[in-house]
Amino acid sequence: MAEFSFQEDLPKRIVIVGGGATGWMAAALLGRCFSSLGVKITVIEPPGKRGIGVGEATIPSILRLLDNLGVEEKDFMLACDATYKLGIQFSDWLQLDRDYWHPFGICGARIDGKDLFHYWFTERSQKRVLRPYHSYSLHWGACLASKSPHLFGGLSPISHTKSYAFHMDAVRLADWLQAYATQRYGVEHLSDTVDGFSPNGRGGIAQLRLVSGRNIPAEMFLDCSGFQSQLIQQFMGVEFIDWSGELLCDRAVAIRTTASRSPAPYTRATAIESGWYWTIPLCSRTGLGYVYSSNHVDDELALAQLRSSAASGDCAQEGNEPLFLKLRVGRLKEFWKGNVIALGLASGFIEPLESTGIHLTQVAIETLLEFLPDRLSNDTIKKVYNHRMASLYDEVKDFVQLHYWLSKREEAFWRDAREAPLSSALVERLELYEDCGWIDGLRSDGFQETSYYHILSGSGRLPRRPSALSLATDPNRTQEVLQQILQQNESMLAQLPLHREMLDWVHTAGPDDGMPSGRLV
Repeated sequence: MAEFSFQEDLPKRIVIVGGGATGWMAAALLGRCFSSLGVKITVIEPPGKRGIGVGEATIPSILRLLDNLGVEEKDFMLACDATYKLGIQFSDWLQLDRDYWHPFGICGARIDGKDLFHYWFTERSQKRVLRPYHSYSLHWGACLASKSPHLFGGLSPISHTKSYAFHMDAVRLADWLQAYATQRYGVEHLSDTVDGFSPNGRGGIAQLRLVSGRNIPAEMFLDCSGFQSQLIQQFMGVEFIDWSGELLCDRAVAIRTTASRSPAPYTRATAIESGWYWTIPLCSRTGLGYVYSSNHVDDELALAQLRSSAASGDCAQEGNEPLFLKLRVGRLKEFWKGNVIALGLASGFIEPLESTGIHLTQVAIETLLEFLPDRLSNDTIKKVYNHRMASLYDEVKDFVQLHYWLSKREEAFWRDAREAPLSSALVERLELYEDCGWIDGLRSDGFQETSYYHILSGSGRLPRRPSALSLATDPNRTQEVLQQILQQNESMLAQLPLHREMLDWVHTAGPDDGMPSGRLV
């Protein structure tokens, strides 16, 4: 039959080099989608190599991963020591003792299809509203009150819109994905190390040579080797675009601390002298990590600053050894060359200020699933894939850099970070915003206008004038909508259980209890 011939043209084997969360996410999604079509998936993972288990924060696209894998939220949370996440608090970023927030979801409600920001700003400019923009966000209220995204019965607005995420242990995530891929879909796992390759004569790889002496042929290879970029750079020679002149942080040190008695349903990013540190609450512990510039502080002092910050908080240290990381900031010029596609750290790195690491990997894999070539495919697929991924990385980089540009801190690092050159795309976006409040030209899989409004307004950066459309709206109607939002948020917050209560339920529920909200029962 005709569909049989199409199936026969698909790759017979896809080899993934490197495990971790990136490699096993790719294996799990590829296995679920294509194992029934006869595509063999092989993961080659160096023996004894483990990922970093200091805590990983995510954004709401992680829910799409669970949907695509067909797994229950409860099972995922139990496996990954997960807590819920409703947004990010940026402490001391603008200046000392001045915070702003980036809550998930829409802020309040849209008016005539437009973001609430325009109408809030019109009222603010007329001094008819004093409350900050983020205070109309249900997610922000839930963060402050330490509430769960779910109700114990029925769907909350947060559950319904799938506008929440998780904090989790990345090593446990990788282990869970590995078990899923190998046990459900028969993904082959080779504990071995790649030390060479044979070209296929068409600008790609025919087979990989392993330390054990084996040769592993395939039609497609995924490079999940981390910063090493073994296949895409060492074998294929793809150029790396360095962003260290725009994002100055090139080091990180991470430690584990004891669990909080009441884990916050948000990530905290706290600015200090030469960078910032994350606080990521898991069920069994809290992860802390300092992202800093080696041109402004050495490793020893950075660790001392992080330990001092941890001691001043509500988390006692576990006494574990710190983990130091050298960060390669930037992205590949080509994510897909020949028959090699780079994923995760092998393709690029943007500091985890907005928790985008897993998101970038997930979008790359999802795009590959859409574009998976057969033997007759032309180079247009690669061209479009490379453009999509490059523009996504560029846009995320711009959004992260915006936080530094808005800061008014006066330490040397912060002055240098503020003066780093902005991309022409970000300059144009800011010029439009500052003239009339609009944010334009965003990708659907990147940060949306509401996110920009939270960061810009939270930093005190407001347009010079309201938009004409919001000026034309009856102010009495706007005031009525604003009051309704506050009342509805207050009512819902009274109904939402505490984050701790929901975590206790999730982590003690029986295997057949399901989620109380109906989310992935």
